[in-house]
Amino acid sequence: MFFTAGGLTKFVECDVRIGAGPTRTERSGHDNALRVNRELLRERFGRVILRDLEHCAAPMRRSVAAEVEREFADDIARTAASRFRSATDVSVTNSLYHYYALMTGRAIATNEPRVQYVQTTMASSLKKMRRLEQRRDADMFCLNDGGETEVPEELRVRMLRETLERMFPVRAPWETPVSAARTPGVSAAPTAAARRRR
Repeated sequence: MFFTAGGLTKFVECDVRIGAGPTRTERSGHDNALRVNRELLRERFGRVILRDLEHCAAPMRRSVAAEVEREFADDIARTAASRFRSATDVSVTNSLYHYYALMTGRAIATNEPRVQYVQTTMASSLKKMRRLEQRRDADMFCLNDGGETEVPEELRVRMLRETLERMFPVRAPWETPVSAARTPGVSAAPTAAARRRR
């Protein structure tokens, strides 16, 4: 799912096209970074990327990441120095790395993994979460909470918690118990007194 037999990394393009035009402060940080990445890759390779990537796991090779960091050192340093997202920031892990790896022969775009993206702030997300739970046919999924809000936070949190608890009923050892997560200032780690009672 993540590598070819020959060791090339794979990434998943989505149907969303990168918008036309330059960066603007009114655009989201994500949309601006896509445009900055597109321009950097056009300058370096003479090729124009058109599509955004799916919100899903994608492998990265440290050697390629180090090369990207050297190749675009000034742009990455400028981004690292930004206190908040700005219209000139790059997004290394979103598309810059993966398209750079593609253009240098070390990655391929794929549509193999079945990926689901749910914008949980939208009213349509309630039905999508139910379908995700019932069908269980996604290899990877992203439950995002950015953008406009049509679903009240209390309902969204309840739906997310209930859906995920039904899909993954066994808590992993590193997860915080829900009771500790809900209580501000309470650590999930046992207190010294609790450890002594064991």
